[in-house]
Amino acid sequence: MLKNSGMILVGVSDKVEPGTDRVVGVDAQDLIDRVASGCREKFAPPWEPTFIPVPFGDGSGLSVVVIRVDANTAPRPLLIDLKAPIRLSGQNSTADRDRLLRLAREEPAATVLPMGQGLTASHL
Repeated sequence: MLKNSGMILVGVSDKVEPGTDRVVGVDAQDLIDRVASGCREKFAPPWEPTFIPVPFGDGSGLSVVVIRVDANTAPRPLLIDLKAPIRLSGQNSTADRDRLLRLAREEPAATVLPMGQGLTASHL
């Protein structure tokens, strides 16, 4: 995984009761529209991650949506509500002035790892 890159799976439950499906699915287009809209409203500069819908294929209309953040394409720094969120020791924090200047000078990673190609619900 690239430094500061990651994936979020939407439609997969973290906590389930015994006998309950962990993969529950969502309406992919509705989710993508809402997340993209929030990104445009909250991020400076405006930016959105890559969305990879993985349909169930059972006629339900549900999907798992992979939201991919790629450090090679995300602007540095990316502000959320004019703050620069960072992770420190497994907790959310906000970058101070020095950290923000270092983030602005960071170069993107040299290579991009291919992700999501041929991804199906059975792979989840």
